[in-house]
Amino acid sequence: MARRNRYNRKRRRGGFSLLYKLLTFLVICAAIAVALTLFFKVERIDVIGAERYTQQKIIDASGIQFEDNMFFMNKYEVSDQITSALPYIETVQIRRALPDGIVIAVTECNAPAAVRHGGKTWLLSAQCKVVDSKALSAASQYAEVLGLTLTEAQVGMPIAVTEECAASEALLRELLPLLAEKNMLADVQQIDLSDASLLTLKYLDRFEVTLRRDADLNYKLEYLLAVVERLEVNEKGRIDMTQEDKASFIPQQS
Repeated sequence: MARRNRYNRKRRRGGFSLLYKLLTFLVICAAIAVALTLFFKVERIDVIGAERYTQQKIIDASGIQFEDNMFFMNKYEVSDQITSALPYIETVQIRRALPDGIVIAVTECNAPAAVRHGGKTWLLSAQCKVVDSKALSAASQYAEVLGLTLTEAQVGMPIAVTEECAASEALLRELLPLLAEKNMLADVQQIDLSDASLLTLKYLDRFEVTLRRDADLNYKLEYLLAVVERLEVNEKGRIDMTQEDKASFIPQQS
């Protein structure tokens, strides 16, 4: 009997201990929530990476208000609001600069590609998002994409293509970020996706570059940079990169 009483007392003490720990945890959580509510409010907003848009325009698009709580802010929602309102912005990163700052770091589309559709030229970011529309004649001022048929184009939205062009769109989505990353996109005059097995670039107004669609594009573009660096600045012609680990330069006949 005595043993049973001792066992019951231990069970009660164990139950009180568990309850005490749970209450302590809840009190700590409540204290943290109160601290986050009272402190860490936005007092300054810094924007970096912006050229086309003013800092204030980006701040307005973000929806962030002074005195907003830094930790209750939905960074993904803020990012989506900025890219939706300002099409030329490609990426957004939101960082907290404690104790009271928010940093909005953006990258902008500075060298768009272009595709003709519906009597207009539609400018595309490296992520194939439509950033602007121009007159049809403006296409030649950008890296014009051939062999891609759009079904719909709307500023601020990704392009929509026909079913037959799905593979070409996927290739373009792989190619454009690589060209932008290597600072090559501004030097490309044309991207021809018309051939089912080949990709052709007009590059530096001097070269017609041919690659296989299934090639390692990152490697091939690095290879292309190395080949061009070895050529004279006045040389023009065709660069055949369809063979593995080999590039052939065929000079343009004068």
